[in-house]
Amino acid sequence: MRGSVFALLLCALAACGRDPAPAPEADRSYRDTSVIISSSSRFDAARFAGTWQRQATFGAAYADPPCREVRFVDVPGGMEVETCRGAAPKLYSQSSYGRLQAPGAEPLWVLWVDDDFRTAVVGTPSGRLGWILDRGSLPPDRARAAREVLAFNGYDLSQLRPVAP
Repeated sequence: MRGSVFALLLCALAACGRDPAPAPEADRSYRDTSVIISSSSRFDAARFAGTWQRQATFGAAYADPPCREVRFVDVPGGMEVETCRGAAPKLYSQSSYGRLQAPGAEPLWVLWVDDDFRTAVVGTPSGRLGWILDRGSLPPDRARAAREVLAFNGYDLSQLRPVAP
């Protein structure tokens, strides 16, 4: 009896030293949530509307070609967002500049958009999602600016992955 209790205690102590299992991708945060995140005060739904190409993303959920495109449609009171080709669009309300919220969905925040609305960064306060979007081919200067915005908002750039064309 005493030997089995001793073995159980040894197993428990050994388990304490192990790294926890990685969080499932849907629950994983790619940003330091202690860093304050901010949305863009320059957000304009009419100018933001249209089809964007994901250039980079965190995690694998949106890295496949069928999910390269994301479409935003300006509708009264918010935006319809289609995150993958053929997926049902979700209706998001706009609570503040660049802050989009849908029932039962992760809020989408537009963190940055360039002056001509060609390149944008979209993320979530939880850090489970982050995208660099562009309307064409992303030039190096805007790619660098987008990465700086992600880093400023606490995202771990080492986890940022390009999206396959």
